[in-house]
Amino acid sequence: MKNIIILCGAFLFLITSNEVKSQSKKQKEVTIAYPKNNQKVRGAHKIYGGSEPNAVIKLTIISTYYKTNNNNGTKITKGEGPLKRLNRTYSLKSDRYGIWKIENIDLTNVGFEESFVIKASDGKTEKTITVYDRTRPVLID
Repeated sequence: MKNIIILCGAFLFLITSNEVKSQSKKQKEVTIAYPKNNQKVRGAHKIYGGSEPNAVIKLTIISTYYKTNNNNGTKITKGEGPLKRLNRTYSLKSDRYGIWKIENIDLTNVGFEESFVIKASDGKTEKTITVYDRTRPVLID
């Protein structure tokens, strides 16, 4: 009876240790921790997130804005839609803990309404968020 209990215990230990190993080998998805999706931004920002340790991350920032008239805020493009500006791509490497970051990215509008699409990809998984800056610039006479 004692041998049967020991065998059952050993069998349960092997099953649970195999499950833990298989869970730890799953692909860790790319994340963007900051800024958050649909967050208001203005000025220089740090963008950071997580991924597999030592992964190469391709970070793409695409800006879309409506060109406006500085005096009264009317859209110069007559409602034809957004114009793209500042399409930037960076190559980053995550550290041994899987954390990646980039600093001093200027997320300031050039008109009265601008959105920034931020996409991080490691070639296997990707995460996309959108942030915005709708602050009206100060006019100095």
